[in-house]
Amino acid sequence: MVDGIRPLLYPNPTIDYLMVEKLPETGYHVEVMDFQGNRKWSGSLESGAKLSLEGWSAGVYALQLISENETIAYSFVKI
Repeated sequence: MVDGIRPLLYPNPTIDYLMVEKLPETGYHVEVMDFQGNRKWSGSLESGAKLSLEGWSAGVYALQLISENETIAYSFVKI
């Protein structure tokens, strides 16, 4: 949970994209890693963003919200 709000990732499982909603407005960096520890995507997203997963392999991924004070991880499945 971030500032009492739980970010929403959907659809999960997904095929082509991941919608990311209810993100904090500022102060967080976003990283997506596969479960082998390889960084697939890194940057910032605004709430309501659509993250394209086109060309990604099927598998389980971790989306991390990173700030100075905390790192919060969520998982999703690409099929």
